[in-house]
Amino acid sequence: MAKADPLYSILNNYPYEVKREKSTKKKQVLILKSTNRMQQQKDIEKQLTKSKISFTRKKDSALSGSVEVTVIPQPTNLYKDAVVILVYKPASGGMSETTLNSTITELAPALAFTNKLNVTSVEDFYAKLKNINHKTASVYVASRDISAGQKFVDDFPKSSKFKTKMENAIGVLKFLQKENKKKKIKNVLWGYRAKPEGVDSKHKGDLFIEYADKSMLGISLKAGEEKSKEPKLNTYVKPILEKINPDAINPLREKLYDNIYKDFSDSRDKYDDRSQKKQTISKLAALEKKNVNQYNALYDKGLDMIRNTLTQSFEMDVKNTVNYLRAAIVGDGGEVPLLVLKAFGTEVKILTDEDDVGVFLPKTKQIKSYSSTTSKQDFYIELIASNTEKLKMKFAVRTNKVGDEHKLGQFYNLSVKFNGIVD
Repeated sequence: MAKADPLYSILNNYPYEVKREKSTKKKQVLILKSTNRMQQQKDIEKQLTKSKISFTRKKDSALSGSVEVTVIPQPTNLYKDAVVILVYKPASGGMSETTLNSTITELAPALAFTNKLNVTSVEDFYAKLKNINHKTASVYVASRDISAGQKFVDDFPKSSKFKTKMENAIGVLKFLQKENKKKKIKNVLWGYRAKPEGVDSKHKGDLFIEYADKSMLGISLKAGEEKSKEPKLNTYVKPILEKINPDAINPLREKLYDNIYKDFSDSRDKYDDRSQKKQTISKLAALEKKNVNQYNALYDKGLDMIRNTLTQSFEMDVKNTVNYLRAAIVGDGGEVPLLVLKAFGTEVKILTDEDDVGVFLPKTKQIKSYSSTTSKQDFYIELIASNTEKLKMKFAVRTNKVGDEHKLGQFYNLSVKFNGIVD
């Protein structure tokens, strides 16, 4: 193997094995296992793009079931003239890597602060975490979380983003240390499965600071590059409509059937439910393979119907919408305020969008919601207090699945994200 080959450099970061019974001189099938294979595929393909290695995705049920494989047709030094096929398989057991990554940025700084650890590097940080006695640690809200916390720490290095997330944890630790100099902190609690006593169970805090004066602050943690814009809310169409306009769900399903799905199912009532969902998706997948342009046109048509239902529903009842936004975005935890921190590298910064929404919601007297004229997936919710006081929020509704269940295969329950306040 030639180590100068960029493909080698990429794959060397991930445990993989050659599936010999499926490989030939012209085709090398590599199996990669992860607790979060979708994210692993995204990470690898991002590195392939950066290294200018061309690739495509394709469905191969014989190799990977519903998850698409990554095909690298360009000959490389690593496997000579062979096409390389990357197959993503789930690791047996273990937790979701998304959960593991978020736990690193939450639990690690809490343990470090409450145990008065001074850290100089990722390696030094983790070595000190390994020596902590979890049974006497003060960060756990419930005793049942102690064993979970211990296992999480043991599993930290299994994350494909271990170094990055540990650096983020250092940034959060530095914030806690600075905050302690401004206002004495008695304890930091990890809001893993339970919230501290007196805190609403729906509070969006990941960590909770208990100050010496008995006041409390919830902290919601996000991670990314300094200038990246992580969505402030990740949810789906169904839970939104269930909260603000449940009567709109069946009419939307029927409208989508009449305009899109009737050619793929003979049941207006059951085309998207458990009894017929697989058959409908199978026919949709066949259309996508045969005529992708027609498939995408149908998706765009349905997307517009879904977006219109959302905007109309948000305008229906000011009180319902305000209550929903307060719970979903502001994370109203009663008397415990929320601070949103974004970690990047070994630094953090305070995000203010949630605070701005929280301040404006009590003043809201009218709501306007409308679709973007420049994007097929974006829409806006405008909170209006008066002719001069307005706050405009940007959202997006789109597919967030892969394989046969993406786009039309997701039916009406697409992903909805709040992407911040705009002018």
